[in-house]
Amino acid sequence: MTTRFEDMAPVRPFRWSRGARHFAGWYWSVTTRQHVGFESWQERDRLLLMDFDPAVVGISSQPFWLHWHDGERERRHAPDYFVRRADGSAVVVDVRADDRIEPKDAEAFEVARLACAQIGWDFERVGVPEAVMLANVRWLSRYRHPRCLQNASAGRLRKVFTTPGPLMAGADSAGDRLATLPVLFHLPHQRLLALDERLKHAAARPVIVPETIVCDHGKVFISHNFRASCRFLGITLQPTHKASPFEKGAIERTLGSVATLFAQFVAGYTGRSVDRRGRGLEHGPLWSLPELQELLDEWVIAVWQNRPHDALRDPDASKRAFSPNEKYAMLLESCGYVPATLSGEDYVELLPERWQAINAYGIRINHRTYDSPELNPLRRQHSGVVPKKGLWEIHHDPYDVSRIWVRDRRHETDQWITVFWKHLHRVGVPFGEMAWNHARQQVPGGSEDQIADAAAALLKRAHDGPRNDKGRPAKQSRRDRRMAARTRATVPDRRIPDPQTDSEPADEETDASLDKVIPLGLFDPLANPWRRQ
Repeated sequence: MTTRFEDMAPVRPFRWSRGARHFAGWYWSVTTRQHVGFESWQERDRLLLMDFDPAVVGISSQPFWLHWHDGERERRHAPDYFVRRADGSAVVVDVRADDRIEPKDAEAFEVARLACAQIGWDFERVGVPEAVMLANVRWLSRYRHPRCLQNASAGRLRKVFTTPGPLMAGADSAGDRLATLPVLFHLPHQRLLALDERLKHAAARPVIVPETIVCDHGKVFISHNFRASCRFLGITLQPTHKASPFEKGAIERTLGSVATLFAQFVAGYTGRSVDRRGRGLEHGPLWSLPELQELLDEWVIAVWQNRPHDALRDPDASKRAFSPNEKYAMLLESCGYVPATLSGEDYVELLPERWQAINAYGIRINHRTYDSPELNPLRRQHSGVVPKKGLWEIHHDPYDVSRIWVRDRRHETDQWITVFWKHLHRVGVPFGEMAWNHARQQVPGGSEDQIADAAAALLKRAHDGPRNDKGRPAKQSRRDRRMAARTRATVPDRRIPDPQTDSEPADEETDASLDKVIPLGLFDPLANPWRRQ
């Protein structure tokens, strides 16, 4: 099977070396509904314009290597973008400012142009885009996600703006401004309204749905699951350079404010180092993580959001510092409100994913077997996803191993198949991967049934509390105490599902009547004595 160039993954990895002059990242494209990589902000700006172009239907970054010999040595070049147009034609794009083209770069661009001409592709070397056009498109790109489109409001807005008129007055006449403005700013991405001068004076950034997340290189931020979540929510991801915390100074300063204004006043605060730590903190009152999260949320709402920030100013009142809530109320009047509620399928999309085959027995994950009759048409079949070698996309919850979700791509719109654990009837309490792994260690080399029984016993002990022979609490190991704390909050009276019935016939007669005489047949010495007649 072949892969189109607009679907190709980058042929080289992006780098964030300390001290580098460029910033790489992943831009969420409304054209492809995927993340498209960029190696500099200039490439990101060009990508933003291509994403807004109605003639573009596909984009990929760093799509292929171009090799040639310059007479002295072998050289190679990876163009910045491959673009597929609506008419089926293709164009290869290299982004470089006019004043930054070195002789070797000019040679690479010329070789790329000649190679593209031989196969019928166009080639463009583009530089810095026009500032006004870029500013307008960047403003509208904040509303490019389909979540901003409400069909009822879109119909009213198209009628209102059939003839040109003031933006705010037209938005008010179509309904509540908070609801109609995001739809109005989204319509140019669907080519339903023309981009004109009346939009450039309404610039305001929504604070409900983030446009870009700036992060460091912690494993949780650059993990595949985090990037997949950003891709699904339409969020651009911008990692900073390695070992460069000053590049996200606002975030570091905010964390410092949380430490000095909130954390240091919480019982059990350990300080930033051992010389700032009190004695015997572990013996005093301590908060659990869920309780601490509730305290932090309450503090953010009651204190942080209502506290004036020196960086929040207004041109009409430059001497006054505004609180986040005050600025938020002002921005709502300018940009409206985008509802971002998530459905059940959205939460499944945000769960970690893995790619596996669907075998005759079902799906096996970490010594657990999941199966369902709905998987029958998919067993030992190709999923159609060529980059994953035909494996099926499976989403799972690390904190609840009772079920998994399989994406079914056979229909026009993807559907989720819920598949339950085969031995779920043995355990009546929800639990996660950590409890399962702990139970596996208690039964080395045990079967799935034995591990499930060990997990059930562990969770029962966690709920009932450990007891010794005299009825007193027994001493637990540190790991057992941690496991008990993590499972004590689960629901103990969860209904245990009935065990799955075996489709094979039983080995014994179901009729228990003793007065019925069954005659013996003729003895055949060549027949299999264990075969049931």
